[in-house]
Amino acid sequence: MSNVLIEKIQSLANMHWQQLEKPKGNSLVWQSSLSDPLPRYWPMHEQQLVFYLLAHAIDISQPTAGETILNVWAKIVTSGDAIVEFTLLQNTLLPVKRRGVRPLTSTELQILKVDPAKLLCEQDAAANLQLKSYYQLQLTLGNIPQDIIANHRDFFNWLEL
Repeated sequence: MSNVLIEKIQSLANMHWQQLEKPKGNSLVWQSSLSDPLPRYWPMHEQQLVFYLLAHAIDISQPTAGETILNVWAKIVTSGDAIVEFTLLQNTLLPVKRRGVRPLTSTELQILKVDPAKLLCEQDAAANLQLKSYYQLQLTLGNIPQDIIANHRDFFNWLEL
């Protein structure tokens, strides 16, 4: 995935992020993040990737309380270096749950160093093993919301084999 595409996605995300209504709180700090790429269809027969935009809030008055995870607020579909679809999924962010964090092991850090977009496009046995390890770890860490899993059921079923 090219830097040009990442810049296009970030620009589009920033424009819409500014317009979203966010829950207020004197000590809440809001951030938006981009999900890992997911295949639009599984098995992949076109190189179309889907990214989701997620919102996170941290209460700076209680930084050890974890972060509040919100629903996915937008979906972006790409093909090559082009954005082919942008869907705003909600205009107002609503809290879903709070989660803590834990230190990662050295093995987990190694797993997270892969480029999932590249692996999705390679589709060979070695890439598939790395993909499974990567996304299974992301699931274990709670980094993939349930609504994303529901939208990519075939892919996540494949991961659990």
